[in-house]
Amino acid sequence: MQFELEDLREEAADSIDIIFDDLFAETLSEGKAEDLVELVREVCMHFHTLATTTLLIDASPQYFFYNLCCAAENWRRLLAHLHSQGDALPPSSDNTPLLGAVAAGQWELARALCHLSATARAEEEYEDEFVWAHMLQEFIALPVGRAFPEVLLSRYERVLEEEQPDRLELFQALLVADGNRFFAAFQRVLQSHERETEARAVGFGMSPDKFVAYRFIWFEGLALLRLAERVGLRSDEPFLYCPPLARVAMTMACDNDWALPFGAGAK
Repeated sequence: MQFELEDLREEAADSIDIIFDDLFAETLSEGKAEDLVELVREVCMHFHTLATTTLLIDASPQYFFYNLCCAAENWRRLLAHLHSQGDALPPSSDNTPLLGAVAAGQWELARALCHLSATARAEEEYEDEFVWAHMLQEFIALPVGRAFPEVLLSRYERVLEEEQPDRLELFQALLVADGNRFFAAFQRVLQSHERETEARAVGFGMSPDKFVAYRFIWFEGLALLRLAERVGLRSDEPFLYCPPLARVAMTMACDNDWALPFGAGAK
């Protein structure tokens, strides 16, 4: 699969303009809730494409983080709107905007997303994917110094032991701030991600504009490294898909200039 990064960045920016100028208002007023979810999911993907291509082309970490924040804020507004309307929420595992907020170190925004995200497994959601996403939600939302609920960990350990043992090991290491254990498990999860990503890259049926944002940058990995930093675990190792430029601190202001106008209920 070939990527023309400049072209894909321009296409993503154009698509965002079209959605903001035309499609959003029509979908908000006339579409179904699932149409709105799909449209905002598309907006987030385009912001992620802007983030990734800008990092790769311009080596600009601040605009990388800024675009991650734009995606996360629009997803937050969508979730708030769905709550206000009593509509069904996206599955917990549909959490790339949340991972982006954590990768940018925007904890207030990340916690807001956690509080608005689904806490029950969706009908179409794999059990292990829900469990992993919900555990991350609860961990991210924890006030500093608060222990992770043992009852929740006990309930979910069985599922992850069977389906995602390396992620369980990684999570348990986070809880006790064990660096050696965490980074060993992180490497194993990274290797699994590499196999899946490279298989998709040489496969058919995946459009470059829908894949480029996640082809070269591992959002979950960056988020996990931020969570590790929060409990005092650091590594200067240049992990694949987690480049050093994407692991610096965000210093640029995260404004709402590119937030979809859902109305008062979503603010």
